[in-house]
Amino acid sequence: MSKTEWKEVRLGDFVQFQNGFAFKSSDFKEFGDYKVVKIKELKDGLVKFFDDTACVSATNISEKYVLKNGDVIFALTGDPVSKPNPSSWVGRVSIYNKNIPAVLNQRTCKIICSNKIDSTFLYYHFRLWENFYLLASKATGSASQANISTNTIADTIISLPPLAEQQRIAKILLSLDDKIELNNAINRNLEEQAQAIFKNWFIDFEPFGGEMPEDWQTGKLSDIAEYEKDKIDVAKLNAETYYSTENMLPNKVGVSKAASLPTTEQTTRCIPGETIISNIRPYFKKIFYCTEEIAGCSADVLCFKPKKESFSIYNYDLLYSDNFFDYMVKGSKGTKMPRGDKSQIMNYDVVIPAESVISDFNNVVSNILQQISNNKKENECLAKLRDTLLPDLMSGELCLNT
Repeated sequence: MSKTEWKEVRLGDFVQFQNGFAFKSSDFKEFGDYKVVKIKELKDGLVKFFDDTACVSATNISEKYVLKNGDVIFALTGDPVSKPNPSSWVGRVSIYNKNIPAVLNQRTCKIICSNKIDSTFLYYHFRLWENFYLLASKATGSASQANISTNTIADTIISLPPLAEQQRIAKILLSLDDKIELNNAINRNLEEQAQAIFKNWFIDFEPFGGEMPEDWQTGKLSDIAEYEKDKIDVAKLNAETYYSTENMLPNKVGVSKAASLPTTEQTTRCIPGETIISNIRPYFKKIFYCTEEIAGCSADVLCFKPKKESFSIYNYDLLYSDNFFDYMVKGSKGTKMPRGDKSQIMNYDVVIPAESVISDFNNVVSNILQQISNNKKENECLAKLRDTLLPDLMSGELCLNT
């Protein structure tokens, strides 16, 4: 298809906007008919639900606020793009890809497309950095909070090919993102499997007749782990091997690329087999099992080093458990931004199994962790391919055969 068939159009001439509903705090419940999509649920291109995502009942909910699969959503409030954390920037765009009943909260909006524009194509238009930045840079507000209006979004000029071409482009890019999401879902299932095995062996003791074997011991976390103290030169790190509380993901999802590296010359080193946990707001449950030979983490991240190499997987599954995070939260200090108490954390009660049992556990769970690692590496390749294709497809430089 020729690039000459693409047209420069004003977005507002092809779409309508629906702002989210201004719920009262008293409307929110722990459980309800609909999950509420607030600003914080708009993460990295997708809507993501968390343990503390609010719900509302169906009473008096207008259909116009209900989300449908494929709806494109904008965050109308957020940090200015001058701040380092992309996941909180104003104007960021997400697409709803779930079959879970959900409604929009205030300070978000969804786009209702005419029959001349494909919503998924539009989503990828704004996923391209240049297009997103052009929009987000028009936000108004203060240095701490920026706002963007639907009128500003409507006035955006976009380059639009015929509908069939939009749909072909969207299908290519969405197929890559769908595969990434599938791998993420598989990894979540694998993590649950590993946790189920851990609970079965070391909490319920089912393979051992329901009781802790006599040759095992009880102790504290400090008996099997310590905080990593070694340092690494920041010059040896990159965006994929530096872990801070900003690029560690909530609810045990892992990590994303760091927006920037620290300005210090050195930071805490991480090596394969160590477990890292964000020490700020531990209720977010940010945890990651390090597999990189050269990696580092910020001072706000705790790096747990097993005292015996054979205990690395056991330590990870121990720290991954909700019981541990609940314990960490109870001992945290501060109100606005609570931090875990490093001394209290090391007093966590643990079971110390026999070495032979740890060896058997490693043989079983290491295969699961390897599968998770392989899926993550595949996702990195898929994301790079998507990001390579995105500018060429959205500019019309890469033409698709009809």
